[in-house]
Amino acid sequence: MERRLIDLGCGNRKRPGHIGVDTLRLPGVDVIWDPKDPLPFDENSVDGVYANFVLEHSANFISLVKDLYRICKNNSTIRLRVPYWASFTQWKDPTHRQVVTEETFRYLSDEIWYGSNYGFGVNFKIKKIEYVYLPPFDRRFIPDFLKRFMRRYFLNIVHSMWIEVEVIK
Repeated sequence: MERRLIDLGCGNRKRPGHIGVDTLRLPGVDVIWDPKDPLPFDENSVDGVYANFVLEHSANFISLVKDLYRICKNNSTIRLRVPYWASFTQWKDPTHRQVVTEETFRYLSDEIWYGSNYGFGVNFKIKKIEYVYLPPFDRRFIPDFLKRFMRRYFLNIVHSMWIEVEVIK
């Protein structure tokens, strides 16, 4: 059985083997979607979602995340890239409506910690976070402990981050 993979916000760069979903009719877009509407896929019908610089544009982030949860099968993977919260990349674009940090998906899980009990009805497990560093901080000779310190306490060290989460149902 063929896996059903979605490239959300694909633009004209749809990933091979994915269903291209975007708000505009562009080459490679298979499904035109109005973000005010639910995603046009059945419940538990998607094996994975790829979203490269999409979630930060969401006018209703919680609704979008809940809808991604709805369409995804148990144990499916959502891989998304967002601007890093402490970079000009996040703040310079006037169409950005949402900030996503390393901690955001902790609020969208069953993990119990202070501030986590909003009852969103979703459960995502963070599998991996990768940072895309800006030059010159992208050099391999900079130790990881120093990179962690710099991205935490200084601006414009990290351009964006990839977050990979597993859907738990």
